[in-house]
Amino acid sequence: MADLFNQDGSRIKVEPTFPIDEMRNKITDPKQSTVTGALFSSRYIEPLTTATKFLRGGEVIEGQFTNYPRVREEGFDPEEYVKKNFPQYLSDTQIWIRGNNEAHVNSYIKSHEIYLNNRAIESASSGLQQFFGEIRDPSTYVPLKIFTTGIGKVSAVKRITKNVAVGTGFVGVQNTGRYVDDPTFNTAEFGMTSAFAGAFVAGFGEGLSVFNKAVLKKALVQSYNDTNVYAKKIGGLSKEELKVGKPEKRKLGSLTDEELINQKTILFDKLQKADSETNLNALDAIDIEIGVRKVEGNESDYNIAPSLFTDSAIYDMISTPLKRISKGAMTRAQEFAYKIAYDSGVLLRGHQKNKVLPSSVFQRNKLHDGKLKGTADNLLRLFGKDKEGGSQTFLDLDVTGLIDKLSRNKNTFDNWLEEVAIHYIDTPKVGSKLTKAQTEALDHIEVFFKEWRVRLEETGQLRTKGGLQREQLLYTRKLRLIKDRINNKKIPVNKFEETILGKEATRINDKLTQIKFRLKEIGKPLDDAKYPIQLDDAFFPRFWDRNAIKKNKVKFKEILREYLLENPDTLFAKRVKKGEPEIKRSTEENIDARVLAIYNDILTGKQSDEFFGHGITKHLNKRKIAIPNHKVIEFIETNPLAVMKAYNQKTAPVYEFRKANENLGFDEAVDELRFNLRMDGASEKKINAAIRDITHLYESVTHNILRNPDAWNHKIVAGMKNLAQLAYLGSAGFTTITEPAKIIMEHGFKPTFNALKSVLDDPLHWASRAELQKAGEGLDYFLGSVAQRVAEAQSVNPLGNNIWDQGKNAFYVLNGLTWATRLLKDFDAVVRQHSILEMAVKVSKTEASKMELEYLARYGINKSDAILMSKMPYQTSKNGFILANTDAWKNAEIKTKFQLALSDGVLNTILMGTPADKPIVMSGIFYVPMRVARQFGMKEDVKVKGYARIENSLLSLPFQFYSYMMASVNKTAAGYAHGQVKGKASGFLAALGLGYMLLKIKTSDKTFDNMTNRDKFFRAFDYGGVTAIYNDMLYTALHTTMELTGKNITGGLISPKYNTGNASPLETVVGAFGAGPSVTFDLASGVKDLLSGNWSDGASTVSRNLPFTGLFWLEPTVNDIVRNWTGRY
Repeated sequence: MADLFNQDGSRIKVEPTFPIDEMRNKITDPKQSTVTGALFSSRYIEPLTTATKFLRGGEVIEGQFTNYPRVREEGFDPEEYVKKNFPQYLSDTQIWIRGNNEAHVNSYIKSHEIYLNNRAIESASSGLQQFFGEIRDPSTYVPLKIFTTGIGKVSAVKRITKNVAVGTGFVGVQNTGRYVDDPTFNTAEFGMTSAFAGAFVAGFGEGLSVFNKAVLKKALVQSYNDTNVYAKKIGGLSKEELKVGKPEKRKLGSLTDEELINQKTILFDKLQKADSETNLNALDAIDIEIGVRKVEGNESDYNIAPSLFTDSAIYDMISTPLKRISKGAMTRAQEFAYKIAYDSGVLLRGHQKNKVLPSSVFQRNKLHDGKLKGTADNLLRLFGKDKEGGSQTFLDLDVTGLIDKLSRNKNTFDNWLEEVAIHYIDTPKVGSKLTKAQTEALDHIEVFFKEWRVRLEETGQLRTKGGLQREQLLYTRKLRLIKDRINNKKIPVNKFEETILGKEATRINDKLTQIKFRLKEIGKPLDDAKYPIQLDDAFFPRFWDRNAIKKNKVKFKEILREYLLENPDTLFAKRVKKGEPEIKRSTEENIDARVLAIYNDILTGKQSDEFFGHGITKHLNKRKIAIPNHKVIEFIETNPLAVMKAYNQKTAPVYEFRKANENLGFDEAVDELRFNLRMDGASEKKINAAIRDITHLYESVTHNILRNPDAWNHKIVAGMKNLAQLAYLGSAGFTTITEPAKIIMEHGFKPTFNALKSVLDDPLHWASRAELQKAGEGLDYFLGSVAQRVAEAQSVNPLGNNIWDQGKNAFYVLNGLTWATRLLKDFDAVVRQHSILEMAVKVSKTEASKMELEYLARYGINKSDAILMSKMPYQTSKNGFILANTDAWKNAEIKTKFQLALSDGVLNTILMGTPADKPIVMSGIFYVPMRVARQFGMKEDVKVKGYARIENSLLSLPFQFYSYMMASVNKTAAGYAHGQVKGKASGFLAALGLGYMLLKIKTSDKTFDNMTNRDKFFRAFDYGGVTAIYNDMLYTALHTTMELTGKNITGGLISPKYNTGNASPLETVVGAFGAGPSVTFDLASGVKDLLSGNWSDGASTVSRNLPFTGLFWLEPTVNDIVRNWTGRY
């Protein structure tokens, strides 16, 4: 109800009868500009116009000033005037009652109709349109300076109270003008909008407070008491002794985290040579300093750097294991997780302090791929010497080998390599001698595997005497520290601590018992008659050829039977956690059962593939059978390059993990982490949640996510996903058109343009792209991982020898994605060499900006590293473009850091989702808290306490094609939010322009011409990829709701990508579960149509969904064939 006053001061109360519904029916689908204009008109223009009229006593109409008297003209009756001229408003007294002459009434009615029209527009618009209108209103931002004043100086209650008052008062003043002038704006609306504004200001003010330094300091700095508690737990040192908050006064406080870790490694090596009390005390002092830093009054270096985006619910809604741990409060868990899976994709707190954090297993693993590629290139070069006409390659594709396979030529690279490998494993079985080139190839193979043997011995993966002794020393020291703590009389342990320490001591004693047993076994001499150690001493990992075993299972079982009877102690029937393993001998009575068990385990994947050679693996108790490779050579993979790839994938990440965790295996390291978190006072619930996430990250990085890969659901889903890729991604190569924009974002327009010019001017600059493969990146085709750029893979066949793997590799070559990925990564590597070295030179001259220092730190390069890097040999082109020459770099550590920065940077530019980017459910895994799981009779997971584990690939189906988009959340959206992109504007405009180009290419001329400019903008914006996954989420919701309800959730602001309303509810539901179910459903529907005689629909549907028929260059031909066959044009 509107409240107005007569000239005599009496209140007028009338019920409004404005025909808003009638006017709204005449307004359909208003444009955003119309909605925003209506809001501004009602809120500012009309009230100000009325105020101006009042002050001036009239207004200019058609060039003439029209006077509005302050008092009513004699003889003028406004009611009679309205009745005669505006009868529709006669009952709406509040409109004209203040008019003092005819012109005055006309002015009020005109103003009223403007308000009325604005109301109708607002009513016809969508909530999203109104939101965009609000954010364009400058008054939304006026109070910000007011309500952020005093943050951190007053309590939250006082601050919120003040902000409510400020917001309510500000908008109340703003509403007063409209309330006086607009009859449609009543008292209730006045109060509601003012109150809402107060709540909004308070909430927004509190949200912004996280960016205020005072609040940050108050919230993040931990008390000295917490540190003192930790000091008691680790050895009874007081707060004063630790000098918490004053690292410069602590003996080790001046060392960086990296220097502390290096010192610890040096001391540990010394202890292996001579057990010294001095060295032990020094090692303890380092551990104490590291521990103190973890609870000092500072935020964790592993927290994601703050920004409006990364601190928002929008960012957190894409919940990933690494993100959850980073946003938690357990620094130990953060460090543990980041050392597994960090990819330098997002800026951290430590980087803002110019700190370099340890590189992760995921990052260092790529260096092994780079070394493998170097070996593979040498092998192919040597094959070219024996091959008539040599061997030709193009962007890693073995063109000669492809021609040989198509022509069924037996003189192939694979056959040539297998001859070398068989000679390496079992020389007597090779009838002919090796060629000179093959002999040289044999040397390369031996070097590769010997280097791996040394690595595994160093980290204890091979149970050699030295490795076990190092492990024994580590556990002995840990046990001594625990006993010292328990026996500390100065500060007695409480019951809680005593329980934790007691359990940890028991666990370590069990480990020491097992180590002593293994050392005793290693001390036993081998019986050369029973264990002939000759040729099979060669280190050659074993991967079973299951197809060969199935084809000749009788012979295979007989070989097993014979060997087990000759070597009855080979099989360990039971592996126990405590004490000495129980060994049962093979006898005539149990031999058949054992052979069958081994045979079945091999076919189901339960039998480990990791056998390295007789005499090498003899004491790996976890192996079920250590039969020499030469006895089963026809049943194992003998292509050395395939074995090297598979071995790198399975073993390199495990090796890097142990290397980073004092040679501990994952289970042992997690046990120690749990112990330390308990001692820090963390709750079991939080510890279990952190270890859940850490376990998944480790399993992802080591390519070991699925524990039962042969389950029916995995096989069915894998088939559906493969079918969806081969049917739907025929134009995937075109989607990379927008990716040069990401290169411009990373480096800026000028460096990118200079790189392009340098490459075109001088081929030598393009040759510098080889630096990338040395760093282990740009190997997508070589490693068979191109598909992972666009499609999530739960498991990867390391040998790549099944029909699906070979088909996908060929498919991504044919659709252009392989070539585009390689070229884009190579080009970014050329630009990135310049960017890294240019920043390093700036650091050496103290000219680097804050952003550049943070950028280098994010990629593992601190100021000292940058100065050293700037002194390494490099080349400079005429236009000042810098190219690295790492082959001439003598400093191996700086070379490694440069290579890691190069490979990580390229991966974060030419995107592919990594374990750091993906939610757990994308892998088909779901953890259920035991408080819920028990209600359904589910058992606790054997590895992750507090949770039941569901492993079912059906869960992963909706996320098949989300790999790229998940990566862009951290690498693109967060990069913009953190200021980690150099080409902010140029990159964005390039993304928009290239997105428009992609839209034109992918859309038919007829459809494109029928699109509005607004639709083209939103689609181009979507293809540009700047908004990461969020645009896709919007379009998915839009399509689903329109299919089910027919309503556009954006109020028509955004149009769907395709015509909706044609799909059945079942099709819509199936589509929501992803591409795999969709293609399966479509094929089934097409086959059904064909069987029922509906040839036209059936042929059309089936042809669209068959593998390879969607290839961009083949699809038109397929469509023509179908049209000619069905007669449908």
